[in-house]
Amino acid sequence: MLQRDAGATLHYQIRQWLEDQIRTGQMQEEQPLPTEEKLSQYFEVSRGTVRRAITDMVRQGVLYRVRGKGTFIRDAGVRLNHIGVYWRGVVAEHLGHHWYYGELMRGFHEGLSQAKCSYTIGQLSEAELRRAIGSGEFGGVIVVSPYVSEVELTDLVARSPIPSIVIAAELSRKDVNYVATDNAAGIEQAVYYLLGLKHRSIAFVGAAPNTFDTQQRRLGFERIVAREGLDRTQVNMLDGTRSTRDAVTALFDEWRSGGHWPTAVITGGLAVTVPFLEEARRLDVRIPDDISLISFDDMMGATFMAPALTAIRQPLYEVGLAAAEFIAGRVKGQIPWDERLHQLIPPELRVRGSCKAISEGERLDRERVR
Repeated sequence: MLQRDAGATLHYQIRQWLEDQIRTGQMQEEQPLPTEEKLSQYFEVSRGTVRRAITDMVRQGVLYRVRGKGTFIRDAGVRLNHIGVYWRGVVAEHLGHHWYYGELMRGFHEGLSQAKCSYTIGQLSEAELRRAIGSGEFGGVIVVSPYVSEVELTDLVARSPIPSIVIAAELSRKDVNYVATDNAAGIEQAVYYLLGLKHRSIAFVGAAPNTFDTQQRRLGFERIVAREGLDRTQVNMLDGTRSTRDAVTALFDEWRSGGHWPTAVITGGLAVTVPFLEEARRLDVRIPDDISLISFDDMMGATFMAPALTAIRQPLYEVGLAAAEFIAGRVKGQIPWDERLHQLIPPELRVRGSCKAISEGERLDRERVR
């Protein structure tokens, strides 16, 4: 019955079997569990392996022990289907109205609801995630947007004894399940669109260097630059030592003093796009007449701006839904423990009015001092 050559440990397979018995009603609430000795004989494993599976379920709150009487089923599946969702910096009651988290939340809410899973939202930190994984409160956890530097946090996800997944972060490691936007594909769409408009002097302006999204967007930009042999491109990373607004102002000052103005700019997120537009307006830099602009991240009202903003729409709803469907399938035993999810969902370039084609003469003129 147990697959000894599978990626899942024997105690986890026993735990999955017990959870399936509870979900299907073959084991009822308050029913005593077979003894460790009987289970070890049935599965042909040591009693220690059985004890570890049962201990995990006791910690999870599905089983409870009575000294001298045995182990009993406390909850016929409710805790198994309860998911902990951990975000950073946004209080739960405001998530639905947030342009980024709101779409993610809509996706995983629909996916978990369809699977009849409940969820609780908490603030993301290493201590809180450690507590959630070990508390027995949840059947699985979803971790949203960890930072690149938070290696211990992703290690916790990798070692988690309960199903887990990271969303909105493309990880290089293969021992953690994740689903995220294909940031490099989004940048590629933007660059090739600008190349088709005859732009060759293109700048990427990224913020939040400690996020996986920014990291992948920058790497994607640099790969295309190298592939196409573009020698007049710029990569400008706002390092977080000052406000984004001040950093954007300093970047414009650098372009003015140095005399090398890009003909097109791709901003790495709305945190850059908004101050970039404000600074351009303050300096009377016209978009798209002076600089074509593409924003990574679409925004509400982008079609009503003057000019309408060309933007890369992240598939946030789709990312949330894919993560929810995976974690629900894993906690219900429908997805094997050794099956991994490393999924990137491509974004969509929405062409509007903030970019224009340029002639060779215009290009040379714009690269001179304004």
